[in-house]
Amino acid sequence: MDRNLASDSLKAPSNKRLERTRHERTSFFSCEGEPLKRNVRFLTMDIRAILVLALLITSCGNSVRYVTPPTASSARQELRVVIPEEIEESSYIRSIDSFAQENGLSKLRQTILPNDDLEVRVQVGFGLYGVDALLLKRAAGEWKAEHYRGMSCPSGGRGKVTLAASKSGWEAAWQRLRDAGLLSLSGVKDSGIKDGTSYVVETNLNHTYLVYAFANPDHLKDRDGKQMVAIGDVIADEFGLEPFKINYVCR
Repeated sequence: MDRNLASDSLKAPSNKRLERTRHERTSFFSCEGEPLKRNVRFLTMDIRAILVLALLITSCGNSVRYVTPPTASSARQELRVVIPEEIEESSYIRSIDSFAQENGLSKLRQTILPNDDLEVRVQVGFGLYGVDALLLKRAAGEWKAEHYRGMSCPSGGRGKVTLAASKSGWEAAWQRLRDAGLLSLSGVKDSGIKDGTSYVVETNLNHTYLVYAFANPDHLKDRDGKQMVAIGDVIADEFGLEPFKINYVCR
């Protein structure tokens, strides 16, 4: 047998997998081998980016602002507006807008109030002598009432008067108005009588705007008419405003 052939036959078989691993290890530490060299470059760049980001967060920790998703309570509130079709097509809506414009007030149906605030506007009259109005509001826990005198009675004057606390106290007066039906009435009701006393009521609370109107409610034969008369009586009694009584005569 040939000596060279015998020598070759005694050599261990070639382990290509082991040789490839050794080559890759050599390439990793010596930066040899082009494919692995690119991977090492990308890995180095990623590590640098992570280190830079960590340094920025550490050094500027007080300047980082964490934005939390808005909650339902912090999101912008919307106003639910309920206006009967009969009011939109009547002179009542023009009277509401004229009252706001003439007195430098915003339109209540376009005003979004904070959660615990409320505002009520009650207009009375709409006959030969004009209209009076009461504005009652609660803002940041503070109550306020204003009387807008618009009736052209010989014994009275026109203009705005800021009212003192109600006779029973603010909360008690508010409860009396609620018990009389201030927040439960709706729509437009007309007794059909041409002359007399009419009421237009606007309420804005709990992000809901409501408006309703009653013409000569004392001649209505239902519970709603009696409630509207009662609301006028409570206003007259609590704030000393006689024009809000259904049987008031302008003198």
